[in-house]
Amino acid sequence: MLTELRTVCNLANRIFFLTLDRETCLERRIQRIDYDPPDEPGYFEQVVWSAYQQHLSNALEMAHETDRLAFVDVVNMGTTNEDIADKLLADFSVDLVRIQRDPIDIDDAVSFVTVPASGATSVFVGTTRSTFEDKKVVRLEYEAYDEMANKEMRRVCNMVRQRFPEVKRVAIIHRIGVVAVGEASVVIATSAPHRGDAIRATEAAIDELKRRVPIWKKEVYSDGTCSWKENKESKYVNGTASDCDRDR
Repeated sequence: MLTELRTVCNLANRIFFLTLDRETCLERRIQRIDYDPPDEPGYFEQVVWSAYQQHLSNALEMAHETDRLAFVDVVNMGTTNEDIADKLLADFSVDLVRIQRDPIDIDDAVSFVTVPASGATSVFVGTTRSTFEDKKVVRLEYEAYDEMANKEMRRVCNMVRQRFPEVKRVAIIHRIGVVAVGEASVVIATSAPHRGDAIRATEAAIDELKRRVPIWKKEVYSDGTCSWKENKESKYVNGTASDCDRDR
């Protein structure tokens, strides 16, 4: 079960645990004809159902640690795939958190936060600038501690909601790897009924992202030197241009 893989769960925006009673589980098991070899007598009670109960117990324990886990009763919610899909969509996360190597599509963030209940959308786009202290920048190279970065980015979303309760949706997309001059390295979007909340929420999100998320960057200059720009969690604290030689 997915809930047994904590590392995978930490990377998920939302986790749905489908629950069902013993009779329904047994009936569906009996209807399956593709098990090879077929179940032996007692296998359901001793293995299948006991394993499900253990997974459910672990999931319930996890639910005390995070609000990203939702339980869906597939017995009482309907019998069609459409019924299940409607339920899942209704419970789907209102936050989008993503770390990626591919170029960021700003429309992904804008589309995600655009909902009928919001009258305002605020978007921040951070791009690679071409100069720094009279040096010509040729590219940025981002690195991240992915697992912790995902956790901290979700905490940023939670902070935004606590500070601005009217915010409907939050999207944070950060790029890692090589980011050329003029390309987007981070996109943050929020939506709210009124523009004031959306604008302030986006500003708070980028400030908190820079303060706490373990993503750091290396600026590479046209003269062959470079400089690390660390967050507090960076392993390159007090790095110098000579540190950049390790990549060449």
